[in-house]
Amino acid sequence: MNIVILPAWFRLKANRTNGSFFLEQAVAMAKAGHKVTLINAQLIPTRIYLATERDVGIKHYIENGVEIYEYKTGAFLTGRSAPLTIKLYEMKVERLLKKVLRKQKIDVLHAHSFYPSGIAAVRLGKKYNIPVVLTEHSSSFIKDWLHIKGVYDYVKPTFDEADATVCVTEFLADYIYRKYDLAKKPIMIGNVLNPVFQYLPKPENEVFTFVMIARLTEIKRVNHIISAVAELKQQGIRVLVHIAGDGPLRESLECQAKELHVQDFLKFHGNLSREEVYELLGQSNALVHASVTETFGVVYIESMASGRPVVTAENGGAYELINESNGYLAEPDDPHSLAEAMKKMIETYAQFDCKGISEKALAAYSEDSIARAYEALYKKVLK
Repeated sequence: MNIVILPAWFRLKANRTNGSFFLEQAVAMAKAGHKVTLINAQLIPTRIYLATERDVGIKHYIENGVEIYEYKTGAFLTGRSAPLTIKLYEMKVERLLKKVLRKQKIDVLHAHSFYPSGIAAVRLGKKYNIPVVLTEHSSSFIKDWLHIKGVYDYVKPTFDEADATVCVTEFLADYIYRKYDLAKKPIMIGNVLNPVFQYLPKPENEVFTFVMIARLTEIKRVNHIISAVAELKQQGIRVLVHIAGDGPLRESLECQAKELHVQDFLKFHGNLSREEVYELLGQSNALVHASVTETFGVVYIESMASGRPVVTAENGGAYELINESNGYLAEPDDPHSLAEAMKKMIETYAQFDCKGISEKALAAYSEDSIARAYEALYKKVLK
């Protein structure tokens, strides 16, 4: 099959891992024997575009067997207007889509996330008679984070008019289905696991070591992890937390660590590549997370595939992925509950079958497993 992948967001010069799981899924489909093209036509916030991007024109290259077209521009004057944003994005996508169509027939147009890629895909799919699959990843539906007038009016028609719809968790599928009264409930297919993540033997650490992997933003609640570490210190429990990621809150988080006198219990690493994250997992006993909302939680499956149990706050993705065989759930927005869950992990760590945790994650989310699930869906749509 000839498949075109259309992600709503993708990597930036300042954040190379942004939307990386879209490319990873494209690579999985290419490895399964399909012709895969990824179109990146994202509209980048003006401040970020002027600071780090400033790309002009269309870029075309091949990466890991996937043909990629990029056409990045600043989101000038579009941030508050859904119709204008959608129209501009659709025009950019169509320009690239025509380049693909000149070379080959497209069997499936697969959009990742409803705004704006899903909307554009449904419109262009009708225009060029291409079946459309829409996969939703975003937390925006749950928290109403898309502060653009009228944007949520597009949800029901976009989902109802796509040929097939998918969500990365049952939680998200059920939420969207009920809230927007969709004609049919999306099916569930998880995110693909990068093959770099494989089982790692337990490390021999003198101090129990956690790792936290996330962009340092408010919704990730890294401040709660620091508060939890301070509470453990008060109880005489020493831990080390590796913090992999960067973001606007890094300076304030480092200040918080100093104010609570736990700066020696934390190590900030900044942005890391997938390979560097894997190395850091090898040095750690478990993952700790406190995010208020995760529709899936790619870091959970990366950690579990590496044989690392998880401590995380309850959120949409965590409910379906984490249980007492592979980790512990803490109350959301509750540093004390998080500290108790971290303490429980330290006390019961020897009981976890880390090899078994890895085997289950690899079986469920490997490239082959996810590719087969989408192959079946594509064939159904084409019939």
